[in-house]
Amino acid sequence: MYNKVVILYELFYRKLYSQESYEYIPSKSAEKQIRNFIKLLDKNYTIESIGDNFLVTYFIFQFAYWSELDISAYNKNIVISYIIGPKAFNRWYSRDTEFDYCINSIKVKKAKVTRGEAINVIKDSNYIRRDNLRHEEFEKTRFIGTSRQLVNCIENTTLYNPRSVACLSCKEKTTCKEVLEERFPQIFYHRFKRKK
Repeated sequence: MYNKVVILYELFYRKLYSQESYEYIPSKSAEKQIRNFIKLLDKNYTIESIGDNFLVTYFIFQFAYWSELDISAYNKNIVISYIIGPKAFNRWYSRDTEFDYCINSIKVKKAKVTRGEAINVIKDSNYIRRDNLRHEEFEKTRFIGTSRQLVNCIENTTLYNPRSVACLSCKEKTTCKEVLEERFPQIFYHRFKRKK
């Protein structure tokens, strides 16, 4: 989940400000904000129920809101706290859901990010950044020893990694490795240097 939030923020920012080479590296403060956002999602929806469509819809909603306003702070840029902070989450949570169908048809006016493009970026197994791997370790240990562990790893990580301490000691590693081979054959090949 952490990586998806970072990837979506980066995608929308790149498009909105026409900075294709922009790479978002969260500060310590932003890392905490992202974790707090994930906790808010879990508290209000349960983390297992949050899929890529939900996240993309959330980001479209937030960026559409901010792209229509004149921002004077932060060099007139939309910072991540505007998108995932408590006020932003409350704006999302208290929205009139009867109009959610409109969110599905919105392109962020200036950014021109479509739902399909955002989902493809999330799904693209090549779009995995090394600086976010430590956050995968965090995700892999969140529900250790519970029935939620494998589901959380499937939804929020790139799955079994022989270099991960969490993976090496996990009871679900065999199943997780099989899911990795099926869902992400390129990552599987990279980690184990053999094709399916």
